[in-house]
Amino acid sequence: MRSAVMITGATRGIGRALVYAFARKGFDVAFCSGNEEDCLALLEELKERYPENRYFAKTCNVADEAQIKTFVKLAWETLGSLKILINNAGFGVFDAFTNITAEDWQRIFAVNFMGPVLLCEELIPLFLQNEGYPKGIVMNIGSFSVEKYVPGNIAYAASKGSLKTFSEDLFCEYRTRGICVTYVSLGSVNTGFSKRFSANADLKMTPLDVAEAVSSTAELMLGAKNLCISNLELRTTTPPEAPGVKE
Repeated sequence: MRSAVMITGATRGIGRALVYAFARKGFDVAFCSGNEEDCLALLEELKERYPENRYFAKTCNVADEAQIKTFVKLAWETLGSLKILINNAGFGVFDAFTNITAEDWQRIFAVNFMGPVLLCEELIPLFLQNEGYPKGIVMNIGSFSVEKYVPGNIAYAASKGSLKTFSEDLFCEYRTRGICVTYVSLGSVNTGFSKRFSANADLKMTPLDVAEAVSSTAELMLGAKNLCISNLELRTTTPPEAPGVKE
């Protein structure tokens, strides 16, 4: 039976690479971003390049619970049972602690932490309806800055640290019920996500590298009888030496 994956933050950087990686491997793909024009453009590209797959694209602010509920409902109705959720959407404000406002903190945690929590609340009950093993896979895209101090990264790292704890506890709660939960810890990736960390691009991982590793890990878990990879750490082979690079 064909498997379907849901990917957030899908039209740029790592998210876009993930969409293409799963489509290339024959998955049906539901994806979202905050920009309708970008969503529609990506959808047309996919239909032309991989017409054998089915797709569902919609704008969705992952900080908005009502939009999440609508996105999940329509995606499930369109593609049938989903097997994989990849929480990739992210937002960051990179500055000294005293320059980060309360509104910045709220938005960072709304997107990077509460978004994945709300998506899991919607999808895990649906995953449990699936047959076979695993019933569902959740992969939360995190950051190695949780483990190592990076100047100006305090709010982003705090949100990803919360996501890591959530992922580990969710794995423990659902591992015996057929749900795999993976926290993906990323080192330096050349995405332009933060211009402050744009130096030494040639020494960083590419979005394609990350997408291949994540999609291959998902395939491995889908094909195994009793295997869950709870933590996936991706690092560069040659750590950049620029100030502030998280390696």
